[in-house]
Amino acid sequence: MKTHLCGAVLALGCLCQMVAAQGVRDIYLLHSASELRSYGVLMTLPADAPCAAARIVVLDAQDRLLGQSGLLVPGEQGRVRLGQGFAVGVHELRLHVSGCAARAVLVRRITLNKASPDHGWRGFVLSVSGV
Repeated sequence: MKTHLCGAVLALGCLCQMVAAQGVRDIYLLHSASELRSYGVLMTLPADAPCAAARIVVLDAQDRLLGQSGLLVPGEQGRVRLGQGFAVGVHELRLHVSGCAARAVLVRRITLNKASPDHGWRGFVLSVSGV
């Protein structure tokens, strides 16, 4: 059990180092209305991305991994569940396309686990600035 746990921690550390060493990161501002709401990010890998497939990685302002999309092909949309715990206000997120020199596009915040019929998929466009 300890071996598996140590292996998982090492793999996570390697992933964070790979993300830190690669490409351009975009800063997105997540506007939270409640610490109890569960949020996610909906984004698209650009159709003209110069790679066959890539993942979009979401980090917080301190470069801690919050989540990542599944493998996306150019033009495909993906979702990253961020969960709860974002205090009311604005939070800086960093999105990085891992394994590809591209930027995520059409990024939207989504509210998960809503009782309304749209289930939170109609988010609003987040603020964007390149780093």
